[in-house]
Amino acid sequence: MDAQLEKTLAVARRRNLRYRILAVADTARDTGVDEQLMFRVLNDLEFEASVKELRNEAAFLEGKRFLDVSKENGVQYYKITSLGVELVEGDIPCPKSINHPGEYF
Repeated sequence: MDAQLEKTLAVARRRNLRYRILAVADTARDTGVDEQLMFRVLNDLEFEASVKELRNEAAFLEGKRFLDVSKENGVQYYKITSLGVELVEGDIPCPKSINHPGEYF
């Protein structure tokens, strides 16, 4: 496979994963979601991600203030922020670094 194509696919995968993390966290808006459940849902959506990928992209989203990441009793939790809710619901423009599916319809 061409190196440029591989890079393009990797970028698209990260952007898709970021949105899916937000979408899953949005379904548990009040309580947040633990890492194990996040993995299960991502796998059910046929989007397999490694622990490293999930944590890297969650950290990215946390840096953009779309997601809060916390750790309790050794378990990582993800909770969508109000800014993240606005992004998922389409109330604010989506940055290019997140692949919001609604922007393609």
